[in-house]
Amino acid sequence: MNELEALALALEVEKAELKFYLEMAIKAKDEKAKKMFLFLAREEAEHWDIFEEKFAEKLVEKCKLPAVDKDTLEKLTPKYE
Repeated sequence: MNELEALALALEVEKAELKFYLEMAIKAKDEKAKKMFLFLAREEAEHWDIFEEKFAEKLVEKCKLPAVDKDTLEKLTPKYE
């Protein structure tokens, strides 16, 4: 598993945990339990944001094109007059 795949997996785990905590908060009868589950859901949402940012950074890195010097670029592009 490469880093991009690991981050994608982490995003899926965070999404599942967030969903679980929100469902538990909805079902909770006790106010303290409801607050605890909402707190945990917010934590998972923060983790999601972190992993999403890292995933986007790695995706951009993977898609970067190599630098091309000006002379090579001029040779490769058509000239219009």
